[in-house]
Amino acid sequence: MNNISKAGPLIILLMMICAFSAGGEQWTLARTVKAALDASNAAAVERLNADGASIDAESAQKAWYPTASFTTGANVVSEVMEIKMPGRTIQFGGYDSYDMKFSVNQLIYDGGRLKAVEEAGKKLSVMNTHRAEAAELATEFQAKTAFFQLIMAEETLEASQESIREAENHLRDVNARRSQGMALENDVLRARLRISTVQMDSVTAATAVDRAKANFRKMTGVASDEDITIAWNETTKDFSALLSRLNITQYRPEFKAFDAAIEASEKTALSARAGIRPSIAMSGAFNYGKPGLDLPANKWMHYFTGGVRLNWNVWDWGKTQRDIKKVELNTKIIERNRDDFERTLKEQAADASARYKEAKRRSELAAEAAEFSKKNLELISNAYREGMASETDYDNAHTAFTKAILDQSVSRVNLHLTAAYIEYIIGIRYTGGNNE
Repeated sequence: MNNISKAGPLIILLMMICAFSAGGEQWTLARTVKAALDASNAAAVERLNADGASIDAESAQKAWYPTASFTTGANVVSEVMEIKMPGRTIQFGGYDSYDMKFSVNQLIYDGGRLKAVEEAGKKLSVMNTHRAEAAELATEFQAKTAFFQLIMAEETLEASQESIREAENHLRDVNARRSQGMALENDVLRARLRISTVQMDSVTAATAVDRAKANFRKMTGVASDEDITIAWNETTKDFSALLSRLNITQYRPEFKAFDAAIEASEKTALSARAGIRPSIAMSGAFNYGKPGLDLPANKWMHYFTGGVRLNWNVWDWGKTQRDIKKVELNTKIIERNRDDFERTLKEQAADASARYKEAKRRSELAAEAAEFSKKNLELISNAYREGMASETDYDNAHTAFTKAILDQSVSRVNLHLTAAYIEYIIGIRYTGGNNE
């Protein structure tokens, strides 16, 4: 019996571990961000585009290498005209022909087109890589937002439940005073009404939690029926230092993507200009077949062929110049889009800075208000029990307390939300442990 008693705590601990394992791993901010990145389609597509651009660059580079090909064929003619002569027969109109050919082609000069195509492909690969980084940055911000919005919803629900508990405690005080003839029936009704009101708020808060969890599952790509348990160790970290790093062009990958796109467009323009220059290639081939080059003999023979080919587009009704102009216009469009993006981002940075300063101050004031409202409610509750405060006094104190604890819960989570927004504006990637 004593052995069983000693083993009791161990058994309980094992049961708790099993219960936790069955419930699944808790969702930290680091796990949330990683799952969102794994589920992101935009970033994956951009990286595939980067791989495709690299292949185009490699193809342009390998176009300078000699190419080899082998062809063979047979042509059988059923009827031909023949003249039989003493000692030989002469055919007219066709032969049964057989041919095998191995040829090698080598580009000598192309006016710089392939080199420009190769460089453009490399720049496009860089551009798409940075666009993938930008997509991942946006995904991380969305993941952080979903994470903190779920925490905010749960904090709001907890605040409403705390308000319900306080209202229920007050109802017990009212009933006690009513039984002593020190409270009216109207006081009891008002206390019950207060409970009903905060219970309705709690129902709304619970629905907000369900919606936040649904958005969280969508963001992280988890199953719709998977339970979500958030693990967050709130810190008092001061994010004000981020405001001194609002040099948005330094970290945001979009600017690197714009720069690479502009360079790729310039290289494409060089490729288009190469269209007005000639291209030169040489080829050589080994041929073996029948009748070969000696038709009257009609015998199997081998021979070599070779040559140089010049291709020069001397007139195309302005098509090459139009292609060049189109590429130059595309470069200007990219430059304007970059300027517009930078201008918009600077506006967002100023907004983010103001929002963070406001959120930080509100969090500090909300903490003070929550402490004051709690003490005030305690004083009013004690005074009410002693008959020194009215039901209206308690009602006002309870309303202030409910609002204060809700403001405190929301403001401290909102502080981390605004910090995440600043990190997104600056372009700081999540590395784990940040904001936790």
